Amino acid sequence: MAKKKKAKKITKPTPTKRTKQSVQPPPIPKIVVFFELSGVAGVRFHGEYTDIERARLAARSLVLSPDVAQAWIMEDLEIIRKQTS
Repeated sequence: MAKKKKAKKITKPTPTKRTKQSVQPPPIPKIVVFFELSGVAGVRFHGEYTDIERARLAARSLVLSPDVAQAWIMEDLEIIRKQTS
């Protein structure tokens, strides 16, 4: 007679203790968009971005405005701001 194989007992894996997931700070923006208005001297700040594609979209949309002469995308730019209380 053939021996019957013992059925393996299937158990669910026991959940391990989850440690608090470390909350990572958002990435530091390294790409900055500036623009210049047509007929107005001076450069104006538009925004900071972490993604180059978003910065390009912002710059292109600025240039589509008839008031804007040109826009600049600057990478690895550090902006030092005055602390406000």
